[in-house]
Formats: sequence, structure tokens, C-alpha cells
Amino acid sequence: MVSHLASKEASVGELAEVVGSDLSTVSKHLSVLKNVGILTDRKDANRVLYTLSCPCILEFIHCIDDVIFQDASKGLSCVLPGARITGDGPSGKSSVSLGGMRETRHAD
Repeated sequence: MVSHLASKEASVGELAEVVGSDLSTVSKHLSVLKNVGILTDRKDANRVLYTLSCPCILEFIHCIDDVIFQDASKGLSCVLPGARITGDGPSGKSSVSLGGMRETRHAD
């Protein structure tokens, strides 16, 4: 939701479609994000539009993604000796090598 709101304002219904969740769940998350100052909202006729008011939060989210990716890489080698993850992690292309087998993925 946050990355979607970085590019444009959106309503609860639009965000529910983007994340694939029900309206009440998305609405609760939006309320929390608004209460802590990450989002702002405005009325537009009969709907409320949300905007990201703290764009620097995206850098923080990318940083956390990278930490999780690095931890996953360490954990994978503990479970599957010889396995390793290479690449940029969530911010780019990465691949998993499992003893001769390889899977490549691209982050969205």
C-alpha cells in the first residue's frame, strides 16, 4: 500500500484491489498509518483519498527488506548446506543456488 501511495493518492477500494485484501482490513491499516503520520487523507465527494505524507518511509522499508533478505540467505545455508542466495535482494535481481539447481527472481 505504501509504495502504491508513493506514486499517487488512492481510496480504500483502490488499495484493497492493489493488495488483494478486504475493505475493512485495508481501512484498519490506513487508520494506523494515518494516526502515526505516515499518511494524510482528504475528502473527495463521497470517498476519502489517502496520500503518503512521509516519502522517506520507502527508504526505511527497502532497508528492512534488505536485512530480511540477508538473514534469509544466512538461514538458508544453515538448512541446506551449499545453498546460497546471490544478487541484490528485494531491490533487484537475485538467485538461489541449490547444489546445481538455480532459480532467478526479479523484485517488483
